[in-house]
Amino acid sequence: MWNHLRQSVIILAGLIVVAGCSTTELSTEGSMVRAVDADWANKCRFLGVIEVHHTTGLSAQEDRIGAMNETRNQVAAKGGDAYTVSTDQARLDSHLIQADAYDCSGGSTDFQKHIDEIFETPPDYQRWWD
Repeated sequence: MWNHLRQSVIILAGLIVVAGCSTTELSTEGSMVRAVDADWANKCRFLGVIEVHHTTGLSAQEDRIGAMNETRNQVAAKGGDAYTVSTDQARLDSHLIQADAYDCSGGSTDFQKHIDEIFETPPDYQRWWD
């Protein structure tokens, strides 16, 4: 009986550890947030500073992805649609991102046009499947 109880406790502890090691999911609102350069940010309304420490313990890459997702989610929660990163630092036990959140919509479509230009396919680009 004690052996069974000990095994149950070990399994439960392992599940708790694994459950705590997950990457932050990108929210629907966060998926609409984009990184911009400082020149573009000057045209936007500053909303505040965001600081994220993220750790999964699985890998440095997982920590960075989680930190970026959490940054974008927090920008969206502040009502923003853009951010600039001031610190992007891998640490032994986590990933640190400090960013400035901005609202670049300003009631105009300039920001969306800027984003469309960034992701626009050049007209002379030949797709490999054509």
